[in-house]
Amino acid sequence: MRFFLHTSSQQYFDKFSNGLLVGFPNGHVYWPATEFLMSRAKTVSKDTSYCNALYLVKFFNYLFRITALNEKSDSKSFERKINAVNSIDLDKYFDFLQQGKYKIQVDSANQNLSAVVGFFWWLQINSKTDVKYLCGWADTERGIPAHQIKVLPGEGEREYRSPYRKRVASSCGPQFVPTRNHINLLSELVLQRASQAAPKNSDDMEYMYRIRNLLVFDWMSQAGLRSEETRLLQCETIEQALEQAKAEADGLQKQLAILKGVEYEPKTINKMFNVLVKHGAKNDKQRMVQVTPDLLERTLSYISFERKMILKVGHCKDSGEVFVTTANKRKNSSARMSDTYISSIVTFELSVNDTKKRVMGGKISKPIKITPHALRRYAITSYGCLLLEIEQQRSRAIGRLSDTDYDNMLNKLKRFAGHNSADTTLQYYFDLSQSLVKSKLGATRAEIEYQKQILATLENELI
Repeated sequence: MRFFLHTSSQQYFDKFSNGLLVGFPNGHVYWPATEFLMSRAKTVSKDTSYCNALYLVKFFNYLFRITALNEKSDSKSFERKINAVNSIDLDKYFDFLQQGKYKIQVDSANQNLSAVVGFFWWLQINSKTDVKYLCGWADTERGIPAHQIKVLPGEGEREYRSPYRKRVASSCGPQFVPTRNHINLLSELVLQRASQAAPKNSDDMEYMYRIRNLLVFDWMSQAGLRSEETRLLQCETIEQALEQAKAEADGLQKQLAILKGVEYEPKTINKMFNVLVKHGAKNDKQRMVQVTPDLLERTLSYISFERKMILKVGHCKDSGEVFVTTANKRKNSSARMSDTYISSIVTFELSVNDTKKRVMGGKISKPIKITPHALRRYAITSYGCLLLEIEQQRSRAIGRLSDTDYDNMLNKLKRFAGHNSADTTLQYYFDLSQSLVKSKLGATRAEIEYQKQILATLENELI
């Protein structure tokens, strides 16, 4: 006797379907769980939504592993047992995950419990259960007694916190951050992979894929965009960033020229562009990132030409994203990239015996895995270096090196990364940046791109 999860993986991943149906052992659909997953699918990635579904089904099967109910039992009987769950049951389930047949790590068990508690919280606030105090926290001032399942008041935009999460042992050290030598090699590998993925017998399409994939790589490694933020980056966002920068650069000079009846020559914009990332960020929060004029211009050029050609050749619908694909897609289907596709562009595993290790410099003692988030870590660290160099130049100019404003730099780095607070992670990036600033590299592609950022940021400081 088992609960089941029904979905078509082909349909789920390729057609962006949310077809996740949780079923009772008697074959009937458990609608509250199914509706919960549908609501989650609107705010999380499809991979996360699918994992939530698996976690729920696993928990339900745990609940009914020893029970008098069977495949012929009515759905209400199953539902009553699920609604009778309490905090003790969840504590036992946590132990079961770590010590039972699954024997998973603490951080994985935390993810399992997070989905389960989220489901019960959703049942409570959406009145999908007859149990009045199923999941929540006591509020003596409002006369609300303790709930069966305890949660804690949330922080920020979060409605609740789960008290069942266990502390995870600290890792052996900070996560891997690529070096500029890595970035140089990776830009070459990205171009090679684009050539391999492009349609055969078409030199034009191969060129367009190379332009597109290198831009994906640069937005992650320079602007620090997450994979989902890159996937959902909109063309109108890039165009708005240009218009806003033009308006700021021209200012009153353009208005005066119009009043005088003379022709106005627009200024060349050399400073960093502010780009408002509206989609794909954590907790649906918008955030501002800064990019060089070169990256913005290359992106606009791609939107005007290569992107249009990719769409035209594939006969796919344009839903507004900067980065599109028509590979293996049916006519008139969406050209939006999937999570897997966007990640595959920049994900590499380099072995110890990789013949290209000489390009990286130094010895490789263990395999290196490059992921979208590793590129984001590089971007944040690189931006920290940039802030330090700019601030040190300012301090030297006034002859007071002790006057370095570290708090201001840390806050700028926090905003660039899109983090809620300057926590230990940001402190790590900042410390790493301080040590990296002392080392100088030759005129590699990564170094050239970095120098462009310095020049554009200096222009910002002068305005």
